[in-house]
Amino acid sequence: MGTSSTYTNLLNLSEMFSDKSTYRELSEIADQAKRRAEVKRASYIERSRGISSEAEGT
Repeated sequence: MGTSSTYTNLLNLSEMFSDKSTYRELSEIADQAKRRAEVKRASYIERSRGISSEAEGT
């Protein structure tokens, strides 16, 4: 059962990626997620620096 299910899922993925607009949408979603992660990372770094500065008494 698992093998045919996996094969069917692969076929569905293949069909999905053959549509250029779907690929474009997925690419845009991935870019947005990457930007959100970068903003979160920068925010975390800034927060960490602020906390360490406060701990040092600066």
